[in-house]
Amino acid sequence: MDQISLFGAGIVGVLLTYLVQGAVFGLSVWICMPENKSPFRDGMGKGILDCAVFVFVLQLLMLGAVAVIPLGPIVFLVVLFVIYTLAMRWRFDASFFDALLIFFMNIGVAIAIDHFLG
Repeated sequence: MDQISLFGAGIVGVLLTYLVQGAVFGLSVWICMPENKSPFRDGMGKGILDCAVFVFVLQLLMLGAVAVIPLGPIVFLVVLFVIYTLAMRWRFDASFFDALLIFFMNIGVAIAIDHFLG
């Protein structure tokens, strides 16, 4: 019975992690993107859920980039950024500059939240 409880707690923990990551990413998108491209145009809950799903799918896509690690860390980082930029273009119709701005904004928001909580 304890194993089932731990499994359930683990699932809840993973879901909460993606919701928090989605909320942090969503805050960056909300700040940087125009309202007509924003995932929050249909409501805050839908926007956070949309961003959480995007973060999950993006992490799955980035797992595929592990194949280029033997080519060196620079190539790996370039491939990761290309995947991120294309995913941002696909989902949010973000330009390269928008994707770059959201990337740095996301890092800044995460550091600010860590600073205030920690």
